[in-house]
Amino acid sequence: MVWFANDIRAVLWVAVVSAFITVALLVLYVHEQVHVGAAAQAPRPVADTAPVELRGTAFGIFNLVSGGALLLASVIARALRSRT
Repeated sequence: MVWFANDIRAVLWVAVVSAFITVALLVLYVHEQVHVGAAAQAPRPVADTAPVELRGTAFGIFNLVSGGALLLASVIARALRSRT
């Protein structure tokens, strides 16, 4: 914002252009290698790693931790914004 003299539209256009460049680079240059045993090595979602009788608890804990992280991020962002 300082570089663009508080012109939010210019800042957002820079963000949009850089996002398109990033996606283009990913599409053109990043290729996944598929292995025969890839399914066994893939990360598993929360529901698959928790025991059947504790899946509801696993989802609850996951959402609690995610919500806490978002709350902390929001508080930090608010504090940084109020400093300016």
